[in-house]
Amino acid sequence: MINKNLRILEFLFTALVALLMLMPSSVSADEVSRRSFDAGVPAVSMAGILNVREDPTTHAPVVTQIPRDHAVAILERLRRTVTINGREGQWVFIATSRCADTDCARLLAGWVVDFYLDPRDES
Repeated sequence: MINKNLRILEFLFTALVALLMLMPSSVSADEVSRRSFDAGVPAVSMAGILNVREDPTTHAPVVTQIPRDHAVAILERLRRTVTINGREGQWVFIATSRCADTDCARLLAGWVVDFYLDPRDES
């Protein structure tokens, strides 16, 4: 009886973890503080023009577009792998270095797929 209960609990836990990985992130496109940008993982855009989206899906509205070699900071990564145009990657929530206000205290942020980015070492 105990072994059966443990197997049921293990199954439920595994199912819960799988569901959590499929859920969209709680982070949505918005403006983020410059401090968030400075704390993120530095990267640059490798696409000619990269669409930064409101949510982690190609159907989401575009928040802004950034050119090739534009500096960004990766703030969050979704763990599930997606295939877009035959390429595999993961959605990442980024802060762009584009100002959202006049004094640049807030920056535009949103979602892109990581294969469009080139991470940069801070060293």
